[in-house]
Amino acid sequence: MEEFLAKAFLLASTLIVFAGGVGRFLGHPLDWSIDLATFTFAWAVFLGGDLALRENRHVAVENLLHLLPPGARRWTRVGIWLLVALFLALLLVYSLQAAYLKTCTYSPRA
Repeated sequence: MEEFLAKAFLLASTLIVFAGGVGRFLGHPLDWSIDLATFTFAWAVFLGGDLALRENRHVAVENLLHLLPPGARRWTRVGIWLLVALFLALLLVYSLQAAYLKTCTYSPRA
């Protein structure tokens, strides 16, 4: 189901960008097309990233890890996972702060 959704969001993003371009060419731009295309593309990226993580298909430098002894290899992998977890935690904190600031400073046009 997740793979189907990732493909569907990617296809939707492509079709929305195409429709926006055609609309602009015909003199009737779709103002919402870029926002919706960005939204669907972001979902495709996150779902695709999760699939790659589950299947262990992310880009990795395995050749360097194979040069290490098995104990060091294990601790290196643990360290890498900790760095990924730290990055995701920081991303969550800063994105929530940015979302909060965006909602607090919103003022509709007159």
